[in-house]
Amino acid sequence: MDSKMIKQLHCPLCGSRLEINRIIRKTDEDIEGAVVSCSCRKYPLLEGILILKSNKHLSHITKKLEEGNYTRALRSLIQSQGLANTHWISRSNPLLVNIVHRNLAGLRKLLSNYKTWRLIQNSDISFCALMRKLGWGEFGEYLINRFSDPTFWSIYPLLRVIKSRKLERVLDFGCGAGHLSFILSRAFPHVEVFNIDKSFVLLILAKRYFNDGGQYICMDFDDMGSLPFQDDYFFTVLCMDTFHYVSSKLSLANEFSRVLKSRGLTLIPHLHNALAKNISPGSPLTPAGYLKLFENSETRLFPEVNLLEEFLKKNKLDLNKKYSQERLNSAKAFVLVRSNSKVYKKYLDVDCEFLSLKSDLNINPIFEVKKANSQFILTKQDYEDKYSIVKKHVPSKLEISKEILNRIREKGRKKTSEEIQKLRRKFVLISVPRNYCSFHRQIQT
Repeated sequence: MDSKMIKQLHCPLCGSRLEINRIIRKTDEDIEGAVVSCSCRKYPLLEGILILKSNKHLSHITKKLEEGNYTRALRSLIQSQGLANTHWISRSNPLLVNIVHRNLAGLRKLLSNYKTWRLIQNSDISFCALMRKLGWGEFGEYLINRFSDPTFWSIYPLLRVIKSRKLERVLDFGCGAGHLSFILSRAFPHVEVFNIDKSFVLLILAKRYFNDGGQYICMDFDDMGSLPFQDDYFFTVLCMDTFHYVSSKLSLANEFSRVLKSRGLTLIPHLHNALAKNISPGSPLTPAGYLKLFENSETRLFPEVNLLEEFLKKNKLDLNKKYSQERLNSAKAFVLVRSNSKVYKKYLDVDCEFLSLKSDLNINPIFEVKKANSQFILTKQDYEDKYSIVKKHVPSKLEISKEILNRIREKGRKKTSEEIQKLRRKFVLISVPRNYCSFHRQIQT
């Protein structure tokens, strides 16, 4: 993060401008380590990520930075992830068995976070390999397969909508490990993407693997209550698979409206419905509840599965279509769109932006790959059980010739063959960052 960018931000708590107190580490272009202050407190900046949090442990991190001890500050912050909620003694139940149980749980967490610190130091390890070594279980597999997940696919037809608006700055709120930020940076390489998430570790992964040119801020909105940006700052605000996990939804909706330009675009893909069951629901609202949050603007909800089926089967996106209250109530998840009336229309050939993403291609990690002579046999794993649309759209088994894969490796190739594009449309080949997977061939485009 550069000094000009920091000075444009303000403290979410007191509203005063941020200033740089001391720079600890920097490159030619960016500040990697610094102490930043406002009228009410000091904040650390580590790995180019500004940490805007109010917890007491952060002052300990800031003090280490002020002493010039960057490495100790970084290690302490990574190892503290998740420890804030660990209580060594239970006040509500003084029984010895509960005390012992909580001590063991805290110790396991401490060892796990030390392991995270050690593994994150290895810059050569691929993203998928790191996820498995970290031992994050289902969450790690979720991150590995994020590009293969139908809850992510709705962003692809929406790229056409984003492209139709004026672009300069985009906010990716709740960016996680950076998968959406990666797609945005490849689809719109000249656009500045701001990424916010409450997990510092996930932001390190996002910056390292997915979009090293983005701006990164670590903050918990429920804790801070506002965004650190000036009014009318963004042309587009995105919040994918996150809004339903925020408690202060009205405040966040108001902040999205405040920082968005008057003719800007708000997209909230994969928004859980309180009237339907979800694997990890968070605290969702009903369709009427979501629309009330944005009632002062033209906002519409679309059943996510309907948009996906139109995209996958008909290669179109119809934002002009209005759905009945009964259909909205029965939908498992939505895509929320907030903008002016010009956005709500039909978009044709919406796979153009998706297929033209400039990135490496890799065999989708949901496939097991076996080499047989000059062929590669791909067999889909049981990931499809969670999502019927994957079973319908992605082939269960197929063969890819070595010749096809070699075509992608050819340098200077101006046009990708139709065979390759068919594999991309079926999500057999997916666009990924460099050093994403090492267990298959990383195929250069």
